[in-house]
Order: sequence, then C-alpha cells, then structure tokens
Amino acid sequence: MYEGFKGVVVRLLRVPPEPEPPTGDKLEVFRAARRWFDYRRIVWLIGTLIAAPLFFGASGTLIFIGQNESGLPSIAMTTFGLLLLIAFALLTAFRYATLRLDYELRWYMVTDRSLRIREGVVMLREMTLTFANIQEISIQQGPIQRLFGVQDVLVRTAGGGSGGQKQGTGLVDMHVAHFRGVDNAEAIRDLVRARLEAYKDAGLGDEDDAEDGPTDLVGALEVLRTEMRMLRAVTQRGR
Repeated sequence: MYEGFKGVVVRLLRVPPEPEPPTGDKLEVFRAARRWFDYRRIVWLIGTLIAAPLFFGASGTLIFIGQNESGLPSIAMTTFGLLLLIAFALLTAFRYATLRLDYELRWYMVTDRSLRIREGVVMLREMTLTFANIQEISIQQGPIQRLFGVQDVLVRTAGGGSGGQKQGTGLVDMHVAHFRGVDNAEAIRDLVRARLEAYKDAGLGDEDDAEDGPTDLVGALEVLRTEMRMLRAVTQRGR
C-alpha cells in the first residue's frame, strides 16, 4: 500500500532521481541512520495524536448536528464532517509518505574534490561545496540525538555567518552543509578532513576555474587593447 502511495507522491511532487555525483573521483556515499528515521516517525506520531482529537471532534460535531437537522442543512453538515475526516486521513498519510521519502531520498556524496548534499521532498535542497572553500568541519549532537545514537556533521565554508538565504518558510545558511542524522559522524568527519588535507597538499584547483582562466585573460587583454585604441584616437584628435 505504501509503495503505491509513494509512487503517487513522487509523481505529484516531481521528486528527481538520485543526484549526479559532484566533481572529483573516489566517490563515497553516506545515508542517514535508520534510528534518525525512527526518531522522526515518533515526532510524526506525536503530532498526529495531538491533531486527531481536533479533527475528530470537529467532524463529529458536524455529523451530530447534521443528524439532528433536516433538509439541505443536514446533508451539508454531514457531508462536510465526513470530508473533514477524509482530509485528515489523507493529510496524515501524505505527511508519513513525505517523511519516509525524505529519509530514503536523502543523499550525502563526497569525492576527493567536493561534496554534495540533497535533502527534502516537498522543499528540495541541494548543496555542493568544493574543498577549496571549506574552512571548518564539526560534529553536533543534542540530547534527543544522543538518546537515539545519531549526530550531525557540519561543514562550513568561507563567508559563513549568522545570515542566510530564504528558502520556503525560513532562512537557510548556504555556507553550511549538514550531514543530518548519521551514526558514523566521526568517520565522515575524518574522511572529509583527510581529503581536504590531500586536496590542499596537492595544490588542486577548480577545473572550471582552470578552464575559464585563459578565456578571462584574453578578454581582459581585448578590453585593454580597446581602451588603448580609444586613448590614442582621443590624443590624435587633440593635436
């Protein structure tokens, strides 16, 4: 049943397939831990149990009033009460499906030159960082994460601060990448650090920058030559 509903949600939200690996070789792919998904399911269940009495109370009241009325008002009230129950059931199933999809379609990719993180289903976010810009790698673990045995790895780049870019309903710091809910945080941190050190020792540059460099130089020379021609023309007219 879930697989069928999952297919509907994937088509409805146009969820893209697995992301392309970032620039570089020695690809390593990490995933969020199952215990992190268990924690989020508990949060979903608590939210559902809190919302259920409100929906059932409202729909039950409408149906009760409808059964004690006559004519068109009775039919309208009863129908609206039933539709409210159906909406609650569909919303609950949709929230669970997107929760599970967010876990299944969450990607953490690391190569010897960069890393790429994709998360979210309703609001999809994908971030790619090159090792040339990485400044800090740290691990975070709150009390609830400690209870479930999961941690977050934070990779911060140059320019990170308290500001952020607005996405959806909040601000997202585009200078910080999160490996959320992993149970091998130390291994991920050590891998990124080792590849970052190897990257710096090798003196590697960005392939795109290397390709764009000569073109930018030629363009600058052309601008300089044009300006010299204009200056010469102005000088000759002044004689």
